[in-house]
Amino acid sequence: MISLSLVLRLLLTLAILINLEVASGSLIIEDYSVLSDVGSIDFTWSKFEYAYNNSTVEKTIWYKDYTIIDSNISYFKDYSEANFYFKTYLNKSEIKISRYVGQSTNSPFIEIETILESNRTLLSAEPNLRISDVSGTLFISPDNENFAPNKEGEGKWIKVVNNLTAGNYFILFDKKNKKEIILIFDSNIQYATSLNKENRWENIFISKKFEDIVPGKKYSFKIWLAQFNLSDQKIETDVNLISKDLSKEALVKSSIIFENKSRGYNYWLHEIHYKFYIMENEWGINPFKISPHDKNGTIINDTCLATIYLPADAIAYNGPNGYPVFFNSSGESAIGLYFKDSVTGPRKNDSWFYNKSSGGGFYLKKFNYSEDTVILYYITPAEPMVESYPIEIPWLGKEENFKLIMVDENYFELSKMVFYVAVIILSATLIISLYAFFMRKYN
Repeated sequence: MISLSLVLRLLLTLAILINLEVASGSLIIEDYSVLSDVGSIDFTWSKFEYAYNNSTVEKTIWYKDYTIIDSNISYFKDYSEANFYFKTYLNKSEIKISRYVGQSTNSPFIEIETILESNRTLLSAEPNLRISDVSGTLFISPDNENFAPNKEGEGKWIKVVNNLTAGNYFILFDKKNKKEIILIFDSNIQYATSLNKENRWENIFISKKFEDIVPGKKYSFKIWLAQFNLSDQKIETDVNLISKDLSKEALVKSSIIFENKSRGYNYWLHEIHYKFYIMENEWGINPFKISPHDKNGTIINDTCLATIYLPADAIAYNGPNGYPVFFNSSGESAIGLYFKDSVTGPRKNDSWFYNKSSGGGFYLKKFNYSEDTVILYYITPAEPMVESYPIEIPWLGKEENFKLIMVDENYFELSKMVFYVAVIILSATLIISLYAFFMRKYN
């Protein structure tokens, strides 16, 4: 006899198979970690201080001792995100810590946000985290602190960054393998430590402390993590310029407020409208007033640090104003500096100039971000479509011309949704019919 649980499992399997196409991304949840292309983001322990009987009590709680309210990972068309929700009890206080990790498909930056809440007063809280599976030979911070490993500290966790007063970032530079890992912050940290192992730094532990915690208020901080490979010409002086530009660029947030996709003979035409915002930060940095450096180290004064990242198969297509990218207010071109011509160098490959690359995107010219929007046009290749062809219909004894109708993306999305719903309904009907048949047969 077929059980009801088997029927439900079959329906669940069908739903998973239908939605497999959206399950793609670079983030993976494993225990208390989120695995990314750069490294493993580990949630290790938190430290709390509270008043008790006229004294101060310090308590450290490891995340394995927390209660996990929920953990999940979601994949979207051009974005993936992972979430952890923890809670613990401390001196009759309920403390909740949320961890959010997200990354856009075309962006190098992984965003990590921590949110802390308590229903009672605390003197301080440190919801720390660790970046594992990363290594390098030198820590560099904007305070002109360069920290290399030494034999005396072999096998120990060493404080490599005290705090960040001169800038909102520090980097782990690997000269031998020609790469840098940059960590960017929206507020200052207490310190960062790393493991001194065989003349290399391995892993990064970050301490962030909140003081005077009051009930009902949320306390949060953000980190942006990225890894960049450097060319042979990129030496330490270039690394400093690269880091300065990237640390401001990460503070720009963009959102798509309009998107349309229509079919051509052998391509898809994309129209996207962007709105840009500043991420609030402790240093008062405004990336829209700061200019990037080109590959010669020259500041491009008419350009800001707002960026647009391009899909790999994107090809420039002039919009109604004669430009592929333009400001909605003026209709003027919005491209200020291609990544390939910047000090950071190309990020990814693209087809913007057909057989030439713009480096995966570009910086925008300076503009009034609070009022203006940026409009982008590009095409992506598609299989050629046969618009009209004759077909002989035997039972009518004549030929008829059939024309393929070209429609926009919304029509295809609606058709796909209707198809999925129809498949689910038909499958459910079939399974229920079979279930009823066997129930009658064996009962």
